Amino acid sequence: MQYGHSRKCNNMININHLTITQNKDLRDLVSDLNINIQDREKVAIIGEEGNGKSTLLRTLMGEKLADFSIRGEIQSDLQSLAYIPQKLPEDLKKKTLHDYFFLDSADLDYSILYRLAEELHFDSDRFASDQEIGSLSGGEALKIQLIHEFAKPFEILFF
Repeated sequence: MQYGHSRKCNNMININHLTITQNKDLRDLVSDLNINIQDREKVAIIGEEGNGKSTLLRTLMGEKLADFSIRGEIQSDLQSLAYIPQKLPEDLKKKTLHDYFFLDSADLDYSILYRLAEELHFDSDRFASDQEIGSLSGGEALKIQLIHEFAKPFEILFF
């Protein structure tokens, strides 16, 4: 079953000679990366812990990273990104399920939201609860992030 929204382009991301260097020890986490990612392509970034996978994703999302030097070119005509981080962010831990699903989410497609909740066996009545996300089990926290992100329009999901 497909949950995505329509995509606007065929050439989503073009990376030319991207090098990401850690400033503290001048170690290259990514060295001279060249890749062209097309619409509907699936790409896996595989590597050992601490070798720059998350840093690469954060770079592709346009985050400014003070501890790194970034050289090369990233071309993208993406307008909307979705991201599910490895660890639950501190600000998300303190949000209630109600706030996450109803106050901060004007662009959610609620028909997709409720369908995903059912398919992932998450009780959708809990969306309105005052339970903090940080009190959920790891699996439940991942489910609600997946449900939330897939119910929004996006062109690419970083996970």
